[in-house]
Amino acid sequence: MKGWHASAKTRHFVTALRDYYQDKYNTTRQNETASAVPPTPVSAIAKHDEWALDYISITRLHAISEAFDDDASGFITVREVNQFTTSRPLEWR
Repeated sequence: MKGWHASAKTRHFVTALRDYYQDKYNTTRQNETASAVPPTPVSAIAKHDEWALDYISITRLHAISEAFDDDASGFITVREVNQFTTSRPLEWR
């Protein structure tokens, strides 16, 4: 795949992650106000997860970097993201 990278700078990763979830949140709110039909799970952010948007930010860049970036390289790799997401407790799935 041309132009794809196996890693991203931590700052870019956090910004993209925040943008992704903010877009999902906005889509959820638009769907709720536009119709009585609940949004599909793919485009929705669960009500109990909305608080996380306040924490995925540049101001918490260092903490997010420590959680994902095992080797402290300043870059987050696909492997590191996969390792982080699969390491969560079973009851969180």
